[in-house]
Amino acid sequence: MILRPFLSNRPLSLVLLAPLITGFYLLNGYFHYHDLFPTVNLGLWGRTAMLSQWWICIPTGVIILLNAIQLNQLFNRHEFLERNNYGPSLFYVLMMSFSHSFYQMGGLLIAQVCWLQAIRLLFQIRPNEDARRAVFNAAFFVGLSGTFHPASAGLLLFFWFALWSLKPLTFREWILSLIGFALPVANALVYWWISGHGLSLSLLRNTVFVRQEQTIYYATSGLMLSLFLLGIIGIQIRLQKSSIRFKKLTASLIW
Repeated sequence: MILRPFLSNRPLSLVLLAPLITGFYLLNGYFHYHDLFPTVNLGLWGRTAMLSQWWICIPTGVIILLNAIQLNQLFNRHEFLERNNYGPSLFYVLMMSFSHSFYQMGGLLIAQVCWLQAIRLLFQIRPNEDARRAVFNAAFFVGLSGTFHPASAGLLLFFWFALWSLKPLTFREWILSLIGFALPVANALVYWWISGHGLSLSLLRNTVFVRQEQTIYYATSGLMLSLFLLGIIGIQIRLQKSSIRFKKLTASLIW
């Protein structure tokens, strides 16, 4: 029942996301499945204490809502289906509801914001145009996401493959992407070192305790794989009568 408005060509269906997010917060407040902690982990920027554990739900919900809307905007703007569809925003909210980041803002959620900006800039690149500024800015957001969630820095390799799918990388663009990535990471590492911390593999681990973690991991992974395969099927149908530009965007998106 809730899926039908989002699969129609009605932008007002996005208004339903706000009460849906609020509903998840109320359910978590009643059942206390995801505990809210007095500190928030911001990756290399350290931890920050919360004056109140409950007010954090407001900015967290706003970020989740904005992420869902921007994700859907990217999907529709680049016409991955023949008509506008608002299902991606709903699927994003439903998938994120399994995560602790949905209820308490942290480095992982901020990293998602950065990656959405990187993808937005990536999709603006065209083969026969100067892309140095877009490459630098997109790589900067990739590096920024790595400062808030260090494990995500390894996705730089997939970013290069996605960029390569859109246009051949020149040496200057490749160097600019390295510089853009390195700037926020270097600043965050200096801050981390000045704060008296050492570098270790513990930075790559998620320290948030989640009840029934394995069950949630396998359930969400299976659901994500199913949605990915369904998305590939839908895009393959769209590819049969699409432009070269759309095919390159599809290859980039898969990476």
